[in-house]
Amino acid sequence: MKTLGTHNYYVHILTNKTKTVLYTGITKDLKERLYYHKNPDALSNPLRLNISVII
Repeated sequence: MKTLGTHNYYVHILTNKTKTVLYTGITKDLKERLYYHKNPDALSNPLRLNISVII
């Protein structure tokens, strides 16, 4: 069997400042993903959960 390559993925757990929302996800680019969660105008955050704290 031939190996196609190595990929790194990150599992992240985030919450908001009041710790009333818990969000889990998986991504290849953690820095970019955190930017989208922290930016209230980000297209990938349609629910506007105001995620700001990494657990």
